[in-house]
Amino acid sequence: MGIGREEWRQRETLRGRLILFYLLFVLVTLVLVGRLVQLQVIEADRYQAAARQNRIDLLPIYPARGQLLDRYNRLLAENDPAFAITLTPAALPSFKEQLQPILERLGAMLGWTPEDVADFAERSKLANPFRPLRLKGGLDWDAASRLAIDLYELPGIEIVADARRYYPMGPAAAHLLGYLGRINAPDWRRFEPEGYDLNEPVGKMGIERLDQDLLRGVNGMREVEVTAVGRVVKEVSRTPPKDGPDLHLALDLDLQSDLVKAMANRRGAAVAIDIPTGGLLAYVSTPSFDPNQMVEGVSLVQWRAWNRDANLPLLDRAGRGLYPPGSIFKIVVAWAALAEGLITPSTRVHCSGSYEVGDRTLFCWKHDGHGSVSVEQALVQSCDVFFYDVGLRLGIDTIARYAEALGLGALGDLDPLVKDPVIPNRAWKQVVKKAPWFPGETALAAIGQGYVLVNPVHMAQMMATVARGGVVKPILLERSPAGDAEPIVDDDVARVIRRALTQVVESPYGTARKSKLENGVLMAGKTGTAQVVSILRDEDGKPMRDVPPAVEDHAWFAAFAPVDHPQIAICVFVAHAGHGGEEAAPVAKRALDAYFARHPPPSPD
Repeated sequence: MGIGREEWRQRETLRGRLILFYLLFVLVTLVLVGRLVQLQVIEADRYQAAARQNRIDLLPIYPARGQLLDRYNRLLAENDPAFAITLTPAALPSFKEQLQPILERLGAMLGWTPEDVADFAERSKLANPFRPLRLKGGLDWDAASRLAIDLYELPGIEIVADARRYYPMGPAAAHLLGYLGRINAPDWRRFEPEGYDLNEPVGKMGIERLDQDLLRGVNGMREVEVTAVGRVVKEVSRTPPKDGPDLHLALDLDLQSDLVKAMANRRGAAVAIDIPTGGLLAYVSTPSFDPNQMVEGVSLVQWRAWNRDANLPLLDRAGRGLYPPGSIFKIVVAWAALAEGLITPSTRVHCSGSYEVGDRTLFCWKHDGHGSVSVEQALVQSCDVFFYDVGLRLGIDTIARYAEALGLGALGDLDPLVKDPVIPNRAWKQVVKKAPWFPGETALAAIGQGYVLVNPVHMAQMMATVARGGVVKPILLERSPAGDAEPIVDDDVARVIRRALTQVVESPYGTARKSKLENGVLMAGKTGTAQVVSILRDEDGKPMRDVPPAVEDHAWFAAFAPVDHPQIAICVFVAHAGHGGEEAAPVAKRALDAYFARHPPPSPD
């Protein structure tokens, strides 16, 4: 019986579909085989390398940070052995749910604040989940041992060997040395492009920050085999790190300590410079803080206490504060007037106790006046009227030019650490204040008031320059003696200024006469008493005695010694303390007497 037309048509349709299916099957098979050949043969090397990368990781080996030492090789910052806690986020089965409870438990065990826990949680989000993140270091053996007992309940947490930065002097040199701290989120944006790791501590201020890249050294590298959650199975290869070099500072630890003791219970600063080399011998700001509390992150309670303290312990008064210098600035005006030929050593100005500038009356500190005085007498007795008169005749632009010639603002190594002085002139006021300069402002600038602002670094540098006869730029590191400085004026001018500054201390009329040095060492210096606000006077023109402490005058004293063979320049600043001769000069005397007892000056020829 034959096949009907309809049945035949169905069979042909089915046959076509089977042929199409077979063709598709063959095509898919060929594609899969081809891809397999590509993966297993053609690109085998690339995928083998990728597979190896999935189980091999590169872990940094951190070098020992360079130590800081003083000029006599005494430690100022060192690395003590300690332990640290690390967290590997990938080791947590459920990172989001488990992170907070684990951190809170660690916090309870180690005394962390809620702010600490929040900070660690934020840093954990920045970290590579397969690498250990250093949470907290500085643990001693006892703390690490207690924590190790509970590690089995803390997935992802490990205790590793570590080093802790330690500052043996504590608060005594905190503002200069600075401190280390962990990288936080804002820091990470700066340091990540430079190849830093979240686990590396970085300098937060002072020399630690200034020389961060040098002190850090160069990281080594471990090539390790790791598990899927980043746990190290074995080490494949190792490239050792290069430790950071030790830095030998020009600082004299003994002098630094002496100045800290002499400044006890005072708000202020003191700076000393080695005149032959420019080496920074001392850099003190009081009150201070303990940088050791900063190394592993200071508590929020302590941070708030420091910031709310009216004495401002975090403020670097030696280099970051700016204050009117008062009468110390008269050295600049006297130098300028003699160098310009405007006056001679015999030129005299009469001081009646006041001076008229336009419709304004300016007063001398001595209400009854000094009478007729020469430039030397004006410096010795700190006569304001003499410098009002001479300053107005010089003009503010000339005064500013000589301030620059005396090195104010030429900070050398200290430039990144120290604020520039404010030495105004006509152009400065037009730019900054959008106003013209007035004669009364010149008179005030001539006695170190008005817009003139400096700090103890500037004044110590200026005094070193006066003593040496050429600009002295401070240096931080102990180096060979500097070469001869280019003279800034002729010897005749220098002799007049130095003779006057010697009489400030040695003369019975000098404003620092109570602070002569022991053992026959002659010191030259200048006191300064800088008004914080316009002084209140009674109807007879005499200063009122009851002045609130917050607006009491600043006390200054800048000096160099010995006079014949200058070795050291020093500046002492005491905030809101009164007269420079009474409050600042005795601090310098105490420190220099101790200094010359250790380093007797050469006998005069």
